[in-house]
Amino acid sequence: MTKRNSLRNATGSVLLAASLLFAQPIFAETERLHRVAFAEAVSAEVAHDRTVALLRAQAEGQDPAELADRVNRQIDAALKRANRVPGIEAYTTGYHTEALRDREGAFRRWVVQQQLRLVSDDNSALGRLVGALQQEGLLLVALTGTVSEAQRRKTLDTLVAQALHAFRHRAEQVTQTLGFSGYRLVRIDLDYPTAQPGVPRGVAFLAAREAAPVPITGELETVTVRVRGEVELLPQSQ
Repeated sequence: MTKRNSLRNATGSVLLAASLLFAQPIFAETERLHRVAFAEAVSAEVAHDRTVALLRAQAEGQDPAELADRVNRQIDAALKRANRVPGIEAYTTGYHTEALRDREGAFRRWVVQQQLRLVSDDNSALGRLVGALQQEGLLLVALTGTVSEAQRRKTLDTLVAQALHAFRHRAEQVTQTLGFSGYRLVRIDLDYPTAQPGVPRGVAFLAAREAAPVPITGELETVTVRVRGEVELLPQSQ
């Protein structure tokens, strides 16, 4: 009799535990019936207010030491000239020496190159400087426009506020339309761009003998902020 009672109690405990186990997902699912997930996005076009110009000094010949000296003097003069212009940052980069060979592998000549990187928020000053350096023999390799960090942060601050306001407006609209008393924020995620790589500008290269400033215009870049989230709709009080 005792053994039978023990078995009956154990069976009852297992059934009770199983009932509770299977009841929990049903209860959790019931709680989630009034949750709504949605997203909002806002965008703005921002003008590139920062430009990067990449120029190259290059010499070819039979004596690599003489070529290196010629390139070094040309870059040094360009760097000194750039440093005299207010609002322009100048850096040297990309020093390269290469032996050119024909199809049969025979040596033809040496090529020595070095690049000068100019960065500025003043497109007019940068355009005049690039034109002058081209006249002195430097080659314009690339002209890239970007949004400055200060302008990007200012734009993001505005867009984040607008995106959050749009998300709140949508949550209130859903709540009122479906006849609920209010909502509770479950989660929210912000998605916005970090600093983007520069966009090459469509500017034709000028011949080295031309002294005209390089035309630089502020192109536009689209910045978008997205808000994704989930809210729980609160039923009307009985």
